[in-house]
Parts: sequence; C-alpha cells; structure tokens
Amino acid sequence: MKKPVIIGLALGAIGAVLLSGKKKEDFKNIKVDIGEATIEPSVRGRIVQIAANEIGEQNPDKYWSVCLNTPPPYPINWCGGFVLWVLESAGLPRMSEWEIGTKLIPTTDPLPGDVAWIDLGKSTGPTDTRGHKAIIESVNGDNITTIDGNQESNAKVAPHYVRRVTRLRSKFSGFFSIDPLIDHANV
Repeated sequence: MKKPVIIGLALGAIGAVLLSGKKKEDFKNIKVDIGEATIEPSVRGRIVQIAANEIGEQNPDKYWSVCLNTPPPYPINWCGGFVLWVLESAGLPRMSEWEIGTKLIPTTDPLPGDVAWIDLGKSTGPTDTRGHKAIIESVNGDNITTIDGNQESNAKVAPHYVRRVTRLRSKFSGFFSIDPLIDHANV
C-alpha cells in the first residue's frame, strides 16, 4: 500500500473515532505513526494546542518568568507574556519585545496561531501594541476565536485565567502574522 493511501486510511480512522462521541480534548495529543511517515501538528497547530492546554486558572508568573528571564515582581497585565510564552513553547524564536515589522508582520487575513491585538486606548501608533494580545484559535467569517491570558474569572476576582473568547472581527485593532517566526522555528 502506498503512503498516501495509508495516510488517508489513518485519517479516516481518526475521523471515525471522533464521531464516536469522544470529546475533542480526548484527542489533543494524537499522533499517527505510519512507518516512515508521521503526521504531527503544524507549527500553527502546535501554537493553538499549547494555548488551549492552558485554558483555566493560571499563575501569570509562569509566563513572565520565561519571557522576561528576570526574577519577580512581574507586570500585572500578563496577556502579552502569555502570548510570547506560547509562541516560544511551540518552538518559535524568543521575542522579548513586540517586534512589529520584523518578527511579526501586520495582516488583514489572520490564521490560527497568529496574534490578535485590541488597542485599549493606550497605543501611540501602528507599531505600538500596548493593549490586549491573544492567540488566534480560529477564524470563521467575521467571528474570530482567540485564547486569551489575563482574563477575569466568572466571580470577577483576580484576573488569573486563560479563556477562549469569540469576538467580531471589528472588535480587534489588528492582527499580526507569525510567518517570519515560522521561517526560523526550532522544529
């Protein structure tokens, strides 16, 4: 049997299992080994998977300690630290700052794994990304689902949660492609 046929059969088997009623989370670390060829998530897929695995209550120091490589105290707002941590954890080169135009490039056609940005009224221009940042999980027309750090809990207490949020495209101030980082990924 040729590899494309085997790959098709393997993917069909995965689809049948997914239709069996199991939750998507039960298969988040799935890897199909078919001899010499192995199907693994793309860099973008790894970014989304790593971010999704963080959903829930978190200690923001976890993200800043890796990104800033300095001891505490760390900034109170940690959405950017979360995004940088996710990108680095997926094998992309380290960024200690938002390197707009070199490592991240503005895009109007965001893809899963790209970075979403919402200006909270503090930005001074197109390369000043002060505001909220998140990992794009999916794009469905005008609905964009992101995975966001620095989110409040349902009880409105300290914002130490990573959450999945769907917003209209018009709610975002910009999107940044990770393509230049993928070209230099350690994968």
